[in-house]
Amino acid sequence: MSRSALCCMALIALVTAVGCPGDGSELIDDMMTGPMCGDGILDPGEECDDGNLVDGDDCNATCIDETATLAYIQANIFIPICTPGCHVVGGIGPMSLESEAISFQNLVNVQSGAPSRVRVAPGDPESSELVWRIDGRSVPQMPLFRPQLEQEEMDSIINWIANGANP
Repeated sequence: MSRSALCCMALIALVTAVGCPGDGSELIDDMMTGPMCGDGILDPGEECDDGNLVDGDDCNATCIDETATLAYIQANIFIPICTPGCHVVGGIGPMSLESEAISFQNLVNVQSGAPSRVRVAPGDPESSELVWRIDGRSVPQMPLFRPQLEQEEMDSIINWIANGANP
């Protein structure tokens, strides 16, 4: 028996002994071939891995989170959740979020009411007032008078900021 076959058998025995789910083949594949986008395992350097290489399903073929874009956030969070009666011209919110261009202009690198934070600090979610508002660390929590954003919605915003908050 070859040395690699013996190694694989030993790994299978180890995986089974420590109680990993399945037969250990995914772990062995990762160890033999390295991280691979589309295998359903979130590896270092991957923003997502939904187990396929299909674009347009929120996790693209290069394991980049398609929900972490301003276009996605605008269409799925800002417009339906933030603009009705609030973040529109004449609304109770301090700035408009009525289009991608306006949202970018009013959020990115704009000083917030908190002296040490801007509304959105590209590449730095922890220094972004928007993150503090949506996760409840800063008041008032956003969205105002509505349920807190779902974790996936917050992750989209956080990942967009972490990736550079591009327009």
